[in-house]
Amino acid sequence: MKIKNKLLKAILLTTILTMSIVFVGCGKKEQNTSETATGAEPTTGIEPTVTQPAVTAPAVVEPTKPANNAEVTEAAPDATATDNAASDVIVYENTQYGFTFSLPNTWEGYTIITEEWTGNPLVDTLTKNVVGPTLLIRHPKWTSADPRQDIPIMIFTLAQWESMQNEDYHIGAAPFGPSELGRNSQYVFALPARYNFAFITGYEEIETLIEDNSLQATEDIKN
Repeated sequence: MKIKNKLLKAILLTTILTMSIVFVGCGKKEQNTSETATGAEPTTGIEPTVTQPAVTAPAVVEPTKPANNAEVTEAAPDATATDNAASDVIVYENTQYGFTFSLPNTWEGYTIITEEWTGNPLVDTLTKNVVGPTLLIRHPKWTSADPRQDIPIMIFTLAQWESMQNEDYHIGAAPFGPSELGRNSQYVFALPARYNFAFITGYEEIETLIEDNSLQATEDIKN
């Protein structure tokens, strides 16, 4: 009787162990199935494929052509600028002797003063002094209290100029004579020697105007 009871107990334990193993296996299977259903990535040993975004080449835009195949040209220079540049110059014109003198527009309102140059004879053939006109172009801001440098222009006939060059007479105390600025068919225009010796206001501007050939001789003479 005791042997029979032991045998029954052994069979019962074996049955219980078998059923436990079956239940555990089913539980693991259900867990794996649940993970796969929720999107968990299964382990397969294969690297995932990475897809690069497509690169689109930039569009080539053709330049727009003018309507009716019209030619495109550069704009013409501004004519107003040229006119304004010309208005910056004031031209003094002398038709008595035939010359012009270009002045900055700051000289607007200038005056002309007429004086006389005198040449002292150096030879016996000349019995009296040689004389001629000197024109002074005077700045509008000139005053007796604050004088400015004039632009002196000596006028010689061709014969007078040649006689002076031959040392028939001499003008002033300077060891050298006037310097020629220009000439036409009747007259020579000259700058006095040491005209700017006093270095008064504006002498630098006059020197610049002389160097820039502001005086131009013409044949427009109306005696």
